[in-house]
Amino acid sequence: MTTLNELAAEGWELLEIQNSTQPTRATQQVETSLRFDDPQRPIHTGTTSISTLTQTRYLLRKPR
Repeated sequence: MTTLNELAAEGWELLEIQNSTQPTRATQQVETSLRFDDPQRPIHTGTTSISTLTQTRYLLRKPR
């Protein structure tokens, strides 16, 4: 924000802000646990976590 304020003080105009998010990695994990009432039928629990890259771009112009 400080940089945007400094640019505005120098006469730059903020025209547009673009936010983008890209997935960069997915990790899956499966855990198995045994049932106390029927160990022959285990419980499988799966989780997936996704890491992302987020970017913010600013379009500025300086009027003549």
